[in-house]
Amino acid sequence: MILYEYVITLRIAHPSIDPLELTHQLGRTPRTSWQAGEPRRNPRGVELGGIRDSSYWTGELIEGINSEATLAVALARVAQDLGPHKDLFHRLRAEGGRVELFIGWFLEGNTGDELPAPLLSELGNLGLDLSFDVYPWRHPGAGTW
Repeated sequence: MILYEYVITLRIAHPSIDPLELTHQLGRTPRTSWQAGEPRRNPRGVELGGIRDSSYWTGELIEGINSEATLAVALARVAQDLGPHKDLFHRLRAEGGRVELFIGWFLEGNTGDELPAPLLSELGNLGLDLSFDVYPWRHPGAGTW
């Protein structure tokens, strides 16, 4: 079996919501967040000029490798965990926001996974988009490219 790793992150963008409201309602601490109208800053706090035109909130949900749980199994766990927030996600979307699961997928060689229709339906019913970034993965010490 060819190994792969994944990291699943919840990302929310909204025209104006206060990220503290999201933190409170989700019961999670964000990795990154900002409020529409705030000055733009880099992660070190240095001003970049201009102001944020929308609010943003992101937080890591789960990471793993397929020998422990496939990506589909991990997404099913995330869907179950986020299920109580369905109304929030639908409200955010109705107000012009975006709610997505961002999946960093680190693959070793030619591999993949199947996302069953019932799982995709469940994620869709929650109002969650899926966004994938796929990366080549090499074992530590594997040498140079």
